[in-house]
Amino acid sequence: MGLLGKAGAFPIVETRLAAAPAAIAEIQPVALLLAQSLTGASDRDVKAWIRTVQARRGPIMPVLMDAKEAKATAIPFAVPFSTDEPAPQIVARLRAALRVRTVSFASHPSHVSHPLTIW
Repeated sequence: MGLLGKAGAFPIVETRLAAAPAAIAEIQPVALLLAQSLTGASDRDVKAWIRTVQARRGPIMPVLMDAKEAKATAIPFAVPFSTDEPAPQIVARLRAALRVRTVSFASHPSHVSHPLTIW
């Protein structure tokens, strides 16, 4: 997470999985980084998180997450990465996803950037 801050992500908000749907609704982040494994998380919390991401309006919200978990959850706009991938490469993937987000939403000048949520 420190690397994201050094790369210019600001502000960065951390939250637990159970609180993620409320944080997403309140903050409307531009991207998410799933920094914890979904292994051991309650099905209720995982499903609530996925529903929140799927129901979100506005521009796409890239979700950076472990490649194995991205495949298992079928989360929209997942940006899979390997846990042994160099951090600068993960930041590059995030930047690329945010460029796609910007291009896809360029026709909406009222869009305002919001924080990156990490949990």
